[in-house]
Amino acid sequence: KDGSADGVYAVALSKGDVVAVMTGEGEYKQLAVDAKGGQVAFLSNRDDFAAEQAAFTLYHWRSGERSARAAAREGTAGIPAGWWVSEHGALTFSESGRRLYFGTAPRPEPEPDEDELPPANERVVLDVWNWRDPYLQPMQLVQVERERKRTYTAVLHTGNRKVVQLATAEVPEVEPVTKRDPKVLVGTSNLPYRQLISWEMPRYSDVYLVDVEKGERVLVLEKSPGPVSLSPDERHLVWYDGGERAYLAMDVRNRRVRNLTEQVPYPVHDELNDQPMPPPPYGAAGWTDAGTFLVYDRYDIWELDPTVFEDQDIAQRFYHPAH
Repeated sequence: KDGSADGVYAVALSKGDVVAVMTGEGEYKQLAVDAKGGQVAFLSNRDDFAAEQAAFTLYHWRSGERSARAAAREGTAGIPAGWWVSEHGALTFSESGRRLYFGTAPRPEPEPDEDELPPANERVVLDVWNWRDPYLQPMQLVQVERERKRTYTAVLHTGNRKVVQLATAEVPEVEPVTKRDPKVLVGTSNLPYRQLISWEMPRYSDVYLVDVEKGERVLVLEKSPGPVSLSPDERHLVWYDGGERAYLAMDVRNRRVRNLTEQVPYPVHDELNDQPMPPPPYGAAGWTDAGTFLVYDRYDIWELDPTVFEDQDIAQRFYHPAH
């Protein structure tokens, strides 16, 4: 209880030997181990534990090292000014162990001292509504805790311990890929379209390709109507369009958009769906190692090759891809 035993330890199961990875009074969170069992990562505020607003540091340890080393903290190159390592961001190694994804966030203002606040029965809570709000006020109140804990994806390249910020306030969502180490990841932003949620479906997003080594972002698709999937060779994006009742594919090199399911003789959308919105798809199984995309109709699975298209280019009819 006095904190003297706080720490992270590695136990060799064959002999029972215990190695102290790092010790000291503080909080230790988000423990992660790589697929080969040779690397460990975690967050701790040990070095700042006595502060009123203790900051967390990302630590990285390899089996055989004497102790864990600080890999990222507020002020580390690659983390934006005024941001820190968030205790709410999960740590995830890629299968190769060459990348460690973690979360950052703008450092919040310190909570006011309770002694400086008025008595509880004299405090006033004021909610200001505005017709230009991205979300309706009740929706804001429901999501306030999630927004308070929002984190933005960053990556530590474990070989050279370089930190790269991937998600930003302008492109808040970047989905890590862990089964391989692609050069780019897909980033999305629904910021321009949040107000449309009140009266229109589906939920739209702008789509970016994010360079994992440099953090640079390139806008490739505006107002996408659904989640986007990037092919293993990083050449094609695929998504479902409810208005067209089809899966569409984009060649990211020239931004040409084509109907991927045009030759499928059966509907890939849910024919029994009777909601007042475009029908959802039956779903997709995702990419194969060969670079083909698997989608469902009501009873079957279809293998689609995004490199084989008819001459028809639908980009001008349905989409205005970003250039």
